[in-house]
Amino acid sequence: MRIRSTACVNAVLHFFYPSYCLHCDGALVEKHHLLCPACLELIEWIRPKERCTYCAGPSPCTPCKGAPRPLRPHLSLFEGCGPILSLYNHFLKTKQGKGLASFLLLALSRSSFPIPDAVLPNTDRLFPQREPSYLLARSLARLLKCPCLLPGPDLQDKSVLLITSALHETRALLDMKRLLKGFFPRKITSLALIDYRA
Repeated sequence: MRIRSTACVNAVLHFFYPSYCLHCDGALVEKHHLLCPACLELIEWIRPKERCTYCAGPSPCTPCKGAPRPLRPHLSLFEGCGPILSLYNHFLKTKQGKGLASFLLLALSRSSFPIPDAVLPNTDRLFPQREPSYLLARSLARLLKCPCLLPGPDLQDKSVLLITSALHETRALLDMKRLLKGFFPRKITSLALIDYRA
């Protein structure tokens, strides 16, 4: 009986704190790390200067040639492949967003975006508390020591940062930015952790 309970405890510990790299199954230097040093070096940030000047999508951008879709100011951090995708899938299982929120914080500190007065998730759900974008926005808000809000009158005259966990299409993010403008924020910027647009 004791062996079985120990195996269960180990399985739970491995789920939340795996002792192997989430991407390559290699050994970890520290047990609390999620990626080995080799996989950590493979994480490649998206370079904003190589993106479309209108929608921040992959360049050259065919849809924006005919009708530009002004998404900027916006930054997408990573493409949906490699070790970052392994970290994102782990986040979807565990719902622990602090590690990925630190990537968002680093990107924000490197950008020319203003420090936000409020962080918002890009979700249209009535009860978004289990949504990935909400979990990331809440974790980032804690790191920034500012509120995590949903669209409403509290946004008036505030600098707002909109967080998307995974960006599949430009239209959804544009629609949310249009909705937010109706609450008269001072500035709206957006960050997407993973950009799946091809």
